Amino acid sequence: MRKKFWLPFRRGSQKKTPRLTEIINQIYNLSLHLSGFKETAEYLTKQTFDLCAEAGSGLDDLTIWKTFCSRFLDEFSATNNHPKSKNDRTGLEAKLQDAIIRLPPEERLVLLLRETARLDWQEISLYTGSSKARVSAIYARGRGRLLQELNETALLPENPIIVEKKGAHRPGG
Repeated sequence: MRKKFWLPFRRGSQKKTPRLTEIINQIYNLSLHLSGFKETAEYLTKQTFDLCAEAGSGLDDLTIWKTFCSRFLDEFSATNNHPKSKNDRTGLEAKLQDAIIRLPPEERLVLLLRETARLDWQEISLYTGSSKARVSAIYARGRGRLLQELNETALLPENPIIVEKKGAHRPGG
């Protein structure tokens, strides 16, 4: 039985548009990747839309994404909270998710906004309130930490082809 998902408006007050449905799904999926837990993803998604509604600022993309980024960073950075990994998870995808969750919140957010939500640097900069240069540096730091962790846990092949800088090549080649 499929669980009914919370919607950011009262029944009959607004019609659910395809764009709003898409944003709800993007926020929820990103929250799930950021936290690793369905309950936390639902909570962050609900908080995002509740805060937008309370502020009376509407449901435009900019407001929703800025609210989400702010809410996530407030929730996880205040206590340097890193969700605990589920010990019963196995497989490559679960190990990758665990490695992502161990990243500092700001690095995790920027990395997943870029890789999962497929946002460009300008959008990430706008939504997080950081300069493009800072966002790029956060991304590079997070990506580096993630690659290091994946190498340490033997999740990457012995000689991976990873292009980190212009002109990089396969090790040993």
